[in-house]
Parts: sequence; C-alpha cells; structure tokens
Amino acid sequence: MELMVTISIMSVLLVSGVSMMGDSAAKSRRTTSDLLGAMIDQGRSSAITSHSRVLLAVAEPKDLPIDDHSCRLGLFKLTDFDAKTGRAKGELLRRWDVVEGGAVLLGGEVDGFRNVMDGQEIELTYAARGKNFTIRVHGLVFTPRGGREWPIGSTPVVMRVAEGGYRGEARKATANKRQGVIAEDRFKIGRVIARPQRFDP
Repeated sequence: MELMVTISIMSVLLVSGVSMMGDSAAKSRRTTSDLLGAMIDQGRSSAITSHSRVLLAVAEPKDLPIDDHSCRLGLFKLTDFDAKTGRAKGELLRRWDVVEGGAVLLGGEVDGFRNVMDGQEIELTYAARGKNFTIRVHGLVFTPRGGREWPIGSTPVVMRVAEGGYRGEARKATANKRQGVIAEDRFKIGRVIARPQRFDP
C-alpha cells in the first residue's frame, strides 16, 4: 500500500514538473518575442529621429568575447555602413539585452520569405568600455526614413522566436518540439516600412 501511495505521489510530481517546464519555456518565448518586437520598433524609431542608419544586431553565443551560452540583442547607431560588403561601424545605443534562457532565434524561411538568421552576417566594429570590438552578427539595418536596408532585397524578411536552447559545442540554435511541432512566434519585416508584423505559424 505504501509503495502504491509513493508511486502515485511521484507520478503527480512528475506530471506537475513537466507542465511547469512547458509553462516556463512558453513564458521565455513570449518574453523574447515582446523584446524582439519592441527592439525592432525602437531601432526603426531611432533611425527616423536621429536621421541615421540603425542596426538591430543579433549576437548568438560565441559571437561576443563573452561566451555564456546566451544570445543577445543590441542597437547601434551606424557611422559607416557598406551594404555590398556587409561592413559597419557604429555606437552602441544601449547595452546588450540578453535573450531569456529557454528561447532561441531560429533560422529557416517561412512561407517563402527569407530569414534574417540565415542571411549574410554583418561585420560590426564598435567601441565599449574603452576597447574596440569587431564581431560578426545577423541583423536588421533601418534607414533614416524607417525602411529596411539590410538584409538587401525588396521582399519582406522574417524572424522566428522558438522555445529551445543553444546546444552543443557550436551553440547551435535548437528548437524544442512538442508532438513534432515547434512552438514559435513569427515576425515579418517589410522593406519600405520596416515594422514588425506578427503572424501565426
């Protein structure tokens, strides 16, 4: 009888733990989606108000000198940008924002639209804490009119926020699947008006 009670209690605890983990991952995805949407809007607004190009940079683990398994988002006012070579120089507008653990920015096209995370990287040079850094990042470059200059192209591009983690030696973005389905939020960013538009998977 005691064994049956113990097994029952352990089963309840196991089910509760799995449910809580799922809720935690969903919360991380929602928080990251809100952060990404807000930073796209802020990057676009900053470009318009400062009459300059602004870069929303996505630094995956290993892109920055600190490798703590975290993905980061940063906004930079660009002082120089060559769209042909993908080289840029800029000033950090605000400190890097860390993407919550349990969420990843995932590659892969959506409905035929290119993903920002799959395209050519930008070679970004900037100064912080008295040091110069040159890193390679994915990102969006906004024009002073609020359009999108990078990635190059006239069609919209997409960004995907999924539940998952940066795994393995290469810190590869890997999505979690529930019954074979990836839980994710998707954004479409146009060229002329580079506002983030959410759409359902």
